[in-house]
Amino acid sequence: MSSKKSESSKTLFIISPIGPKDSTIRERMNKVRRHILDPVAAEKGYKTNRADEIPRPGVITNQIIEHLMKDDLVIADLTDLNPNVLYELAVRHAVNKPVILIGQIDSKDIPFDLSAQRFIQYSLDPDDINNAKIELSRQIDSVELKDFVIDSPIKKEIVFEEKESKPMEFLLSEIYSIVRNQTMALRDLQSHLYLLAERNIRAHKSSLDPINLIEVPRVVVREVDIEKEEKETRRN
Repeated sequence: MSSKKSESSKTLFIISPIGPKDSTIRERMNKVRRHILDPVAAEKGYKTNRADEIPRPGVITNQIIEHLMKDDLVIADLTDLNPNVLYELAVRHAVNKPVILIGQIDSKDIPFDLSAQRFIQYSLDPDDINNAKIELSRQIDSVELKDFVIDSPIKKEIVFEEKESKPMEFLLSEIYSIVRNQTMALRDLQSHLYLLAERNIRAHKSSLDPINLIEVPRVVVREVDIEKEEKETRRN
């Protein structure tokens, strides 16, 4: 059996302002859910859930945290910059799992710590709804890619703190890496120098070869013979 989750088992948790039953906030969020989130989620094979729909008895905060830690995908609606939404978003960032940000909010009003994150702006205008659905579909496709990298600012800070909490181990690791690289470089240099020395020795031996040395007396003998011949010619 494949280890990949089946389409029907993928979970998507929605964190958003909810408000009391029959409130304007609840009505607006239900429309967003009905016209944007649920259709795209169903198309991608996700089962959606929201805090007010958790069926199990128990402490609601603990159940929300469980969904934030375990669900395959989270969509955070930043409309009104609800404090509960921001808190739950921080929890999701801390566990380093994918989250998609949406909101009926101007991008300039997004908190600085979230301003670098990709964000889907929407309204309940029919044209905007369609555009939001298209962009949401694209982002879900991106999240599901095997090489997708989760960009969590909180997780990056946690990793940094872990390194800082072990300065000696980290420093020793860096020193070991530097020494190892320098040792490899020295070995390469030694090999290169050895090859150069070997080539020079071979060249020197070649210059002392007896075959080369015998050429000089041969030339001298030739010159002497010519001189004798000239003397003999003059005598005659």
